[in-house]
Amino acid sequence: MQSPRNLWQFLALALFAFPAHGQVKVQKISVSSQNPLQVQIQTSAPVVPKTQLISNPERLVIDVPGALPGAGLHELNVDRNEVKRVRVGVFSTSPLVTRIVLDLNSAAPYQVAPVASGFTVTVGAGNAVESAKDSPDDSDSEPIIGWVSSTNARTRVRATLP
Repeated sequence: MQSPRNLWQFLALALFAFPAHGQVKVQKISVSSQNPLQVQIQTSAPVVPKTQLISNPERLVIDVPGALPGAGLHELNVDRNEVKRVRVGVFSTSPLVTRIVLDLNSAAPYQVAPVASGFTVTVGAGNAVESAKDSPDDSDSEPIIGWVSSTNARTRVRATLP
């Protein structure tokens, strides 16, 4: 039965070709020439990004739930400081998640801070943590501060069942 599968593929493509009115989009990704390096992510509406750190190779992964990447977005080769490149794409269609990946040269501190038009990711330099305290708050959400580590940490989780 190939036709139901083809129908689902067609519907998935239609979702990207004709997004619903009011669909949040990641519109633009740009890299500043400042030190520490800043990656500005412009969105069509406020979002709450979720970050995770992945080692071997080092990368900072930023998921933007409920958003589609804009049609003009593509990989950016940065090759400055700790950042090699920035990639973007659809990670999941159900639920909808756009994933932004910063490929890194080495472990580095980072900060994700909301701004009026999206959010900014600051990577590198020891003052990334200090800038979180000094930066004005553009929304009710707090900046996310973390460290990209070159070692894997083990976590034990104990689940309790009712």
